[in-house]
Amino acid sequence: MRFYQNLFVGAGCFLMAGSVMAQEVAAPVQVSVEAPVIQIAETEKMVQPAVRVEAPVVEETEKNPVVQMPKTPYSILVCRSKQCAKAEYSMTKEFLYNRLVKLFESNLNKDILLCDADPVSHVCYNHAIRVPAQTNVLNVDIKIPSIRLLDAKLLKGQTALDLIFDYNVEINNIRSVCQSSVTRLSVDFIDKVQMLSPGFDCRFTTTGNSALNASYNIDYVDFDYGTLGAYYTIGAGEMVRGGASGYLLMRFVERQPSSEGDINIGPVRADQ
Repeated sequence: MRFYQNLFVGAGCFLMAGSVMAQEVAAPVQVSVEAPVIQIAETEKMVQPAVRVEAPVVEETEKNPVVQMPKTPYSILVCRSKQCAKAEYSMTKEFLYNRLVKLFESNLNKDILLCDADPVSHVCYNHAIRVPAQTNVLNVDIKIPSIRLLDAKLLKGQTALDLIFDYNVEINNIRSVCQSSVTRLSVDFIDKVQMLSPGFDCRFTTTGNSALNASYNIDYVDFDYGTLGAYYTIGAGEMVRGGASGYLLMRFVERQPSSEGDINIGPVRADQ
């Protein structure tokens, strides 16, 4: 009888010991499952400040927008006598320069209309160039619907022309007072015609002036209809900051249709 009692007590002790061991074994399993959750939570806490740090970077970018340079065309399409062809196959660099000089000189003291346009169809989709910009406290809308050609000066010994433009610049639909811009038109190669306006001041705010600059890479000239197409970049800095890149058309009042007197000869030279 005592033998069975001892056996029963021994079995109970063995079962109790087994349950204790099971609990001890289970405890690490429970901890190992929870450990990654705690680790992820700690990681999220560490990552969160890094996300918030990006805000000042974005703010600085908005104050000083990065504007891409105008696209460089592979060739220039020239239309005259109701026909269009690549300039490199139909004329010399000097002939193209001569015709551009005549086009600008015939439009002295006249407005040249500007518009954002499609580079393929050469159709305007608004009535001005739009330049989004900001001051220190608010966003503003700069529009340039036209420029007036005040003067054109041939550069001695070069296929280049200095154009004096009066930019019609509006900020929030109010005309601004701007200095005249000296814009250089250069025909460096038959497929490289550029216009560069290095900078001119506009009075956008009562606290100071803002500087504008523009560059144009011309890829399309239609002498029959007095139209010039170009990829452009316009930027503004100082009191008002902003910029825009795209494609525009310049539409001239006076056209330059071809005549029988057109000869593919050397460049027009400035007076000695």
